[in-house]
Amino acid sequence: MQRTRSRDLYRIAEAQGSYFTAKQAASLGDTASKRSYHVGVGNWVRELRGIHRLALFPSPPAPI
Repeated sequence: MQRTRSRDLYRIAEAQGSYFTAKQAASLGDTASKRSYHVGVGNWVRELRGIHRLALFPSPPAPI
């Protein structure tokens, strides 16, 4: 189940230049505590309130 959610989130982020919203992550079953966990361990980068980037993608040349 987790692998499917991760794959789905990767696809969303890939289509959006590595970014995704908290709402998109929530639609896949990620809770606020899971989002905090992923940011804390470095899987996700919090760019702005409610906007994240998958850390495995290269950093963008300019901040959003």
